[in-house]
Amino acid sequence: MEQQALRVMVQLRYYDWPVLLGIRQVVATYIWESEAELESTFRYPFQPDPYLYELQGTLTGTWVERPTISYRPTVGDAFVNQLLTPIRPDTLFALMEGGIAADLLMTMTVDSINGYRNASATAGDPAPPDEEFYRVVRLLRTLQLKNAIQLQLQVEKRDVDLKLRFFTEQLPEDLQREVEEVMELLGLEPERDTFDIAYGISGTDLHTIRLKTRPMMKVLIELSSAVEVPYNQTHLTRPSRALPDEQRLPFRVHSGMARPWNAGVAIRYRGQWFWINDDDPASKNTLELVLIILTVSEESGDGRGPVLTIPAG
Repeated sequence: MEQQALRVMVQLRYYDWPVLLGIRQVVATYIWESEAELESTFRYPFQPDPYLYELQGTLTGTWVERPTISYRPTVGDAFVNQLLTPIRPDTLFALMEGGIAADLLMTMTVDSINGYRNASATAGDPAPPDEEFYRVVRLLRTLQLKNAIQLQLQVEKRDVDLKLRFFTEQLPEDLQREVEEVMELLGLEPERDTFDIAYGISGTDLHTIRLKTRPMMKVLIELSSAVEVPYNQTHLTRPSRALPDEQRLPFRVHSGMARPWNAGVAIRYRGQWFWINDDDPASKNTLELVLIILTVSEESGDGRGPVLTIPAG
């Protein structure tokens, strides 16, 4: 999966349409082959002497495992759900509850929070970002590390009621000030500690945190801007613009003619090697987050996962 995700980002850098493959079925085939041989040699005349006859035997066996993996391209509704539909806000906060860093997650997957815009590395997005966006995500990361926020999720049938609670009692004074600052930046009612989370750009509701999330296709296009391109192929690639360190995602893909010796993951494309260094934990962590979100949003056509078939008997 790592190579497939990297290949998709490289393809998007070159304006090539990517094809995602999902595992449909895994068939495990086991073969046991055995062979026995017994050979005897008698010398004439036969006498009860151990040096006048020989008896030899051999027994050999072979165990072979040949799994067959069937792939299918992601098309139709599955393609729309996985790549073109904005990521659900409840998915993002559930990942935060699972320990994913709030600042990395929000910077990668969110276009705006309560109207504050995130930056974009694509040259076709000229609107400037808001500094308040980055202040909000940094504050959320601090509160996440201090266990000062909590996701509250209530599911009724297919409806999800998502709320974010700020712990405002028994906090150190500096942490209390940060809670007050993030609530003020988001325009939330200061007398409350629990707020709704919804998809949207902005509004006058003082009780709701509105996230305009990105589809995974836009996330992958943004990350593709970090793919290093050979100088003689820049005219073939998607234009991008440099961002300040604070706004840039911690992700870098190197390229070169020779096969890399220190690659954590590498692919060959258009006669070049593209790779992420094995000693680049920030880029590897970003790629891992991409895989997690793709896995969470993946749906098979019949609503079931891949089938594993194992022969019995």
